[in-house]
Amino acid sequence: STFIFNDEFSLSNTKVADVRRSLEVINQNPVIGDLTSETVDEVRQKSYGVFFSQNRAVTSQDYKSMVYSMPSKFGAIARCAIQKDSDSFKRNLNLYILCKNSDNNLVPANLSIKQNLKNWINRYRMINDSIDILDAKITNLGIKFEIISERNVNKATVLNNCLLTLNNEFINKQPDIGEFLEITKIYKLLNAVRGVADTVNVDVYQKIGSDYA
Repeated sequence: STFIFNDEFSLSNTKVADVRRSLEVINQNPVIGDLTSETVDEVRQKSYGVFFSQNRAVTSQDYKSMVYSMPSKFGAIARCAIQKDSDSFKRNLNLYILCKNSDNNLVPANLSIKQNLKNWINRYRMINDSIDILDAKITNLGIKFEIISERNVNKATVLNNCLLTLNNEFINKQPDIGEFLEITKIYKLLNAVRGVADTVNVDVYQKIGSDYA
C-alpha cells in the first residue's frame, strides 16, 4: 500500500502511523491463482522444457513453459494444456488453464489472471500464432472396487489398507489436463495390498453435486 500526504513532515508522526494502520481491504471474491505450496510433481512438471525454450514460444511445450514461468505477482497457473484449434484454418491455438484456490482445489481462472497471462504470452509467441485462453473442464472421479481377501486375515484391515493405498495414489496427486486414467493400474495397486487375493471388479464413475462439480 502507498499513502500520499500533502505535507507529511508537518503532520504528527503518531497520526500518520494511525492512518497507515487503519487501512483494511475486503475481497468480494475468494483469492485464486496462489501456488505457495507446490508439490514435487508440480515443480518437476513446470520446470520441464524451460531450459530449451530460450525465451520464445514455438512448440506446445514452449508455450506450457512460458505459462508456468509467468511471475507469481500476475497470478499462478496450476495446470495448462495447449492444442491446435481443429476448426481454424490459421495457426489458432486453444490454451486451457486452471488455477488453485485457498483449499488447494483446482478452479477456473478469473478474468484478471487470463488478461495477465495473455499479456505475458504476447511477449514470446510467434507473430502468426493466435491464442484463445479457455477454462479446462474439471471432472471429479470416484472409484468402486471389489476384492477377495486371503484366508485367515482381518477383512476390515485389508479393506482399510486398500482405501489408504488408493488415497495415497490419487488424492495427493492431481493429474494433468488430459492425462488418462489407467484402470489396470488400479487393479495392480489393489492386488499389491497385503492380504488381497484378487481384485474382481473396478468401477470408475463421475462424482457430481454441490460438494464436487
